[in-house]
Amino acid sequence: MGQVFLAKDRYLLRKVALKKLLPHIAQNPAALGRFLREAQITAQLDHPSVVPVYTLEEAWDQTPAYAMKLVRGDTLKEQIQRVKAQPNPNQLRPLLEQFLKVCDTLAYAHSKGVIHRDLKPANLMSGDFGAVYVMDWGIARKMSEQDALSEEAVELSYPDDISQDETQAGHILGTPRYMSPEQAAGKNEALDGRSDQLALGLILYEIVTLRQAYQAATMGALLKTVLKAEKQPMQSPYPQQPVPPELMAIIDKATARKAIHRYPDVGAMAQDIRRYLRGEAVQAKPDTPYQATVRWIGKHQGWALLLLFVLLTTGAMGLGTNLERNRREMETARAQSQKLGAFLQAVAEQTQTINRQFSRYEHILQRLSTSSTLLLQQGRPDPETLYTDREVLQGKTPPDWIYAYPYNSWLSPSWPIWHGPRSAQQQLLSGLRPLLPSLFSTSQTGLKTSDLNHHLRDQGLPISWLFVALEQGALMTYPGKAGLATTYRLQDQPWYQQARQATGIHWGQPYADSRGQGLVLAATQRLENVQGQLLGVAGLEISFQYLVDALLTLPQVPEVVESFLIDSQGRMQVRSSARSRMQGLRFGEAAGSSAVLELPLFPQAGVIQAMHKQPSGYRRYQAEGRQMLAAWYQIPALQGYYLVTLDAGRYFSATGAAGEQPSPAPSAE
Repeated sequence: MGQVFLAKDRYLLRKVALKKLLPHIAQNPAALGRFLREAQITAQLDHPSVVPVYTLEEAWDQTPAYAMKLVRGDTLKEQIQRVKAQPNPNQLRPLLEQFLKVCDTLAYAHSKGVIHRDLKPANLMSGDFGAVYVMDWGIARKMSEQDALSEEAVELSYPDDISQDETQAGHILGTPRYMSPEQAAGKNEALDGRSDQLALGLILYEIVTLRQAYQAATMGALLKTVLKAEKQPMQSPYPQQPVPPELMAIIDKATARKAIHRYPDVGAMAQDIRRYLRGEAVQAKPDTPYQATVRWIGKHQGWALLLLFVLLTTGAMGLGTNLERNRREMETARAQSQKLGAFLQAVAEQTQTINRQFSRYEHILQRLSTSSTLLLQQGRPDPETLYTDREVLQGKTPPDWIYAYPYNSWLSPSWPIWHGPRSAQQQLLSGLRPLLPSLFSTSQTGLKTSDLNHHLRDQGLPISWLFVALEQGALMTYPGKAGLATTYRLQDQPWYQQARQATGIHWGQPYADSRGQGLVLAATQRLENVQGQLLGVAGLEISFQYLVDALLTLPQVPEVVESFLIDSQGRMQVRSSARSRMQGLRFGEAAGSSAVLELPLFPQAGVIQAMHKQPSGYRRYQAEGRQMLAAWYQIPALQGYYLVTLDAGRYFSATGAAGEQPSPAPSAE
């Protein structure tokens, strides 16, 4: 309908925003009437959060225009998007205090007999020095019945030849996602301040949950949802901090389907929000007697402590023994709390180490995948010598052939070895040879490439193998090692089949390494050309022996029974009891097979359920007559969990019974 210009007042020398109608729109009497109404309503709403209008005049092209204060700042929509991109629960209170200014502005407008009808985060702006503005009064209208306490109602007038363009029943104006049911039904003559209140409730929902209340795939479905006021269930964006029940009650009352069930006015809604911020009970959810008592104690700690002191003093006679016992119990509880905190801290720190290491593995695989894809698409055949399984077994070995004790085999630290049919693509990938030792060295912090031979020969590295598998059936393995069975077919390997279907880096189920490294956990990534066609798969393998020795164990806590890597479904991917290369095959696999193992679920169903509810925590349980404690933390890089089980009876034996320890950290119980 119009344009907004940055302008300068020639007399007062101030910058202003100048809003004018487009010339062809100005010929429409209905549009012209709506424009005049917007200017008149905005100018008469004398409130700090309503942008003041300075003048109504004709622009240079004889179209109507009005000048108003130039506001710089962010919309509430932009602020919510920033918090959503970087979630921070501490941002909730500032947003609520800003929202209260909006409520006060609407309460004032309603007292003047005006409803906004287009409230949404994009129309709420915060300016400098804490200023908040309610913008865009373009479809605001007068209520059919003005508040009896109104000091002065807004007046509207139009030239005789201009239609007043009062919206008729059945006409829908506004933004559907923030409409009240009565507004969506076109009942314009019946609208009052409670319609704006519902829009405010939906905005409050978005502030609290960082998502919109109404969700639908089409406009028709959205309008049906609005007419029924069917909000999505409220979920906190912060897993460890649920939505406060007081705010849920305020939102539910403000967004009730029927206006009669909402707050009587926006001012009452704002008062309930202020009660919540002060830590008081809200009218939308009155306290139970127990809640009222707890809230009173929280607000009157001095009186509560004094009352407790009086009670203790009154009952001191004859209670000396009990007091001494209570003192000992408190000391025991404090010691147990410290031990429990130390254990949880150790698990948390080890989780961070595991996550960093798996992120390092994924970075290595990403470099291998990117380099392989570029060579396959843009590389040129390299005359570099290629070594194959068959040639090595016949005596044609790389010049740096060494015996590596961790591998219990001969291998090459500089040359990869190929298995499978010959192809031109193998010669293209020979360009990877200078990169492979560097990538392999990167798996261990501080290791120089020049020291790689020594580590491979005597100590081993975190990664067992790097490999590239081509769709034609050829497999490149680094460090170079021969000896794959002649019956080995790449396309039959479950890890290859899974990688072909996956997107991005995929951590599959463990399997027994066909090259003799026992149980391994592999990460793979699909290789494809610019047309999306499959070229092959790049991957790396990590042995269970390294995972258990270097990542899963907590040597500082000898009472640990077992530690695990748990996948997102609660299955045990790696367990510390499977350290031995062959011991891990007790899952039912024969040595030498590379079939994917069937992963059993962690045997405590209660722990799995709690793990799915919160990314970190602990839970007590009984197993084989022992009192146990399981603690877990989520590993973002692996999309799974690090879980440690503890013999609680032994661990807490120095400070008392294992079943009485307090909870210094969030528990899943």
